[in-house]
Amino acid sequence: MYYKLYEPYRLRGWDGLPFCLASPHALTPRLLSQKEFAVLLCCDGMTEFGDDNDESVEEIISTMLQDRVISPCEAQSSILDYQKVRKHPNGHIHGVIWSITGDCNLRCKHCYMSGGRNKYTDLTKNQLFDMIAQFEEAGVMEVELSGGEPQMSPYLWEIVDELLRRNIVISHFHTNAMLLDDEFFSEMKKRNLFWMFDSSLDGVGTHDSLRGTPGVEKTAIAAFYKIREQGYPLLVNSKFHADSVPAALDTYALMKGIGVTAWKVSFVFPIGEAVSNVSSVPAITCDEYLELLKRYKADGNPFELNLIEGVAKGYRGGSFAFWENDKEDVFNQQRVSCGLCRNRPYILPDSTLVPCIGWVSTPVQKLLPKLINMPLSEIYADSGSLFRKLVGIKVSDITEQNAECRDCEHKLTCGGGCRADALATNHGNDAIYRRGMMMCGVYKGGFMEKVQEICGNRAN
Repeated sequence: MYYKLYEPYRLRGWDGLPFCLASPHALTPRLLSQKEFAVLLCCDGMTEFGDDNDESVEEIISTMLQDRVISPCEAQSSILDYQKVRKHPNGHIHGVIWSITGDCNLRCKHCYMSGGRNKYTDLTKNQLFDMIAQFEEAGVMEVELSGGEPQMSPYLWEIVDELLRRNIVISHFHTNAMLLDDEFFSEMKKRNLFWMFDSSLDGVGTHDSLRGTPGVEKTAIAAFYKIREQGYPLLVNSKFHADSVPAALDTYALMKGIGVTAWKVSFVFPIGEAVSNVSSVPAITCDEYLELLKRYKADGNPFELNLIEGVAKGYRGGSFAFWENDKEDVFNQQRVSCGLCRNRPYILPDSTLVPCIGWVSTPVQKLLPKLINMPLSEIYADSGSLFRKLVGIKVSDITEQNAECRDCEHKLTCGGGCRADALATNHGNDAIYRRGMMMCGVYKGGFMEKVQEICGNRAN
């Protein structure tokens, strides 16, 4: 009998994780025993399993068949090259969010990286391609393309083709949707691409003001309908602020009418251009968010909803999850403060590697490495590097150095909150270990209790 891996899967190993089953569609790899790994190595379409396998092998095969990891196949039906085993010398990294250009056609008042002024120097084509080679070397399987506006890059489609050539999946395309046209969709179809469009609408009737350009709201809405008509998934981000939060319910109605795949609702983060340009509203004081959640539930969860950076998540079919549900072990202070920063960091247009967007414009940014100077695999191989230390901050590190969090009854569920939030809202050398104000308010202010009361159930 012959077996082979299903196509999304590939056999991988990283420093500290020697035996893994990985997929570009799963943020963390499936950890395997050495025996399981050895069996899957033989599921290559070329190795025959006899009738005299020991019981443990048969059990592994049965489990992998049930989990749709492998399938029976004809003899001499080899798996694809990218599925074959590969060992990476660095710690695990799943994917990256990559700003391929700092150039942008809008002048958004809240831009975290001042895209309208293009303050970052874009890389050359050779440097961009070298970074893609770095991704492959480090074991990156998935990339989200961002900007600026990625369509402003003269190398966009060459970058796409090189990523595809190296079997790196492009999962999201972050765009302001101003430049989407029939030619763009034609280029996608030519390459058989099917990524999530990730765009923004910051409140019905107020989008133009925040984006700094008249007419962009109308253009964006038309593009959203076009994306859905073309059959592609669409995630819309809404960053509400003092002037736009009253439009939350109207914006929800529009999202439902468009038929978005997902809607991410949050507030303007106090970094970059927003520090001086936008008057934000603390999410925990906005009754509009609670009314929005009530309407969403009453409508039967018409799309996926991410409310205030994951405070609550709604899924089609009626289930919900909350901030603490996303933690590996909610009652374990040794857990990493943010797994997303570790597994899917952000790369700025000048190749600076930051844990996430929220770290931009903080004092820490200037200290972080650039991939044009130090390869990604080396950064992730050095557990003592500043970057690895930052993404490796544990809840216990926060509670040990922060008496306010240490003595708080919510410390195990809140986990001290977001580290980028802590940097943006605190000052001093110890800001990285201070409380994240947003999550602190969510729990201490009773907002989470109100959210959970509305949702009425939890998703495991």
